[in-house]
Amino acid sequence: MLKHPFIPKFYDVVENKRFILKLSDYIPGESLYDTIREIGLLSTQDTQFYAACFILLLEYLMTE
Repeated sequence: MLKHPFIPKFYDVVENKRFILKLSDYIPGESLYDTIREIGLLSTQDTQFYAACFILLLEYLMTE
């Protein structure tokens, strides 16, 4: 089981004829895509922050 602050906890999958639902922790806020659409391009500092978060996540997944 993965435990990382950037990975939401995953619980179960529920499906029926129309939908497949993934049950996970509630994550408040918007997606990064929605934020960029709303405010336009990110600043260099914000871009570096999100890139660093993504790299940390990938490093963690590669070592597990």
